[in-house]
Amino acid sequence: MTKIQNNKSYLIVQKIKKYKSNKKQFVDFLGHNQTRFFHNLESLRLAESVFDSAFKEYVSKEKLKIQRLAQSFTKKEKREYSRTVKDMGKANKISTKNKKVAKVHGLQLRLFINEHNIPIFMYEMYFVDLLSSFESFLRKEIGMVFYFNNNFLISSKKQISYEELLKMKSMDNIKDALVEKEISMMFRDGIENVLNYINEEFEFALNKNKDWKQFNELFYRRNIIVHNDGVADLTYKLKTGKKLGDRLAILTIPKPYLKKAYKLTTKYTRDIHQLLLQKFS
Repeated sequence: MTKIQNNKSYLIVQKIKKYKSNKKQFVDFLGHNQTRFFHNLESLRLAESVFDSAFKEYVSKEKLKIQRLAQSFTKKEKREYSRTVKDMGKANKISTKNKKVAKVHGLQLRLFINEHNIPIFMYEMYFVDLLSSFESFLRKEIGMVFYFNNNFLISSKKQISYEELLKMKSMDNIKDALVEKEISMMFRDGIENVLNYINEEFEFALNKNKDWKQFNELFYRRNIIVHNDGVADLTYKLKTGKKLGDRLAILTIPKPYLKKAYKLTTKYTRDIHQLLLQKFS
C-alpha cells in the first residue's frame, strides 16, 4: 500500500470514529427486517396449505377419471385388465394391445409417480426457501450491526482499494462497501461460520440451547438436498452425529419435519433479533 493510500486509510478510520450512527434507524431497520421474514414465513405456510388442498383435489379427480374409464370396460376388457394386473405382479411390466386397458394402466402409473414425487418436490422447495429467507434475515441483521456500530468496521481486516475509494461520494458509501465486504466473506464460509460468529463475537451463547443441534441440522440437510440429491454424505453424518447406516440413505422433508423447521427458524429469528436489540441499541 502506498503512502497516499495509508494516509487515506487513516483519514477514513478517523471519519468512521466520528461518524454518529442513528440508533432509531438501527432499531427501525431491525424491526422491519424481522417483520419481512415473518411475512415470508406466512406466505410459505399459506402456499403449503393451498398446495395441500389443490393436490388432494387433483388426486381425487385423477382417481375418479380412472374409475369411470374402468367402469366402461366391456367384459373382455375387464378380463384383459385383470390379466395384465396379474402379469405386472409377476413380471413387473404391462403388455396389452387393448388401447383402453393400456390407457387405464398409464393413468394409474402416472398418478402413482405424481403422488410420490410432487409432495417431495414441493416440501423441499418450501424448506429451501425457508432457510434462504432466514439467511437473508440474518445477513441484514448482522450487516446493520456492523453499519451502526463503528468498532466492528474499524477492527475489520477487509480493505478497500484506492480506486474504489475515489468512486465513493460519501461516508455512507464507504461504510456500505466495508459492510458488504465483511458480510460477503462471512457468509462465503457457510452458515455454520456465521452462527459461530454471532455466538462468539456477540456473546449470545445460543449454542447452549438444547435445540441448537436440531437447528444446525436444518442447514446441513438443506445442503444435502440442494447439492447431493438428498443422499446423506460423510460430512452430514459427521456434522450431525447421525448414524444413518445405509450408504445411500436419502434425506427428505416430510411434513412434520417442515413444521419443525418453521418452529425453529421462528424461534431463532426472534431470539437473535431480541439479543441484537438488547446488546446494540
